[in-house]
Amino acid sequence: MIFIDVFTHQPARSPIVGVLHDIAGWMVDAKARRKRTAALQDLLFMPEHRLRDLGLRREDVREALVRGARPAGPDQFN
Repeated sequence: MIFIDVFTHQPARSPIVGVLHDIAGWMVDAKARRKRTAALQDLLFMPEHRLRDLGLRREDVREALVRGARPAGPDQFN
């Protein structure tokens, strides 16, 4: 007699499930990018003395905004 372990057996996924999973992942990524951009813009318009208190320079914030606007690629990590 053969027993199937229902807890470890993964049923076949429908192709539509994969597409929906990809769309949900894209939405989560887009929301994270929007939040990151909003936070960096808040820092960009913060007074200079407060940035110094945080150990940041305005150029660092600008660079982070520009880097966040580019799509990730292999050259970004070099």
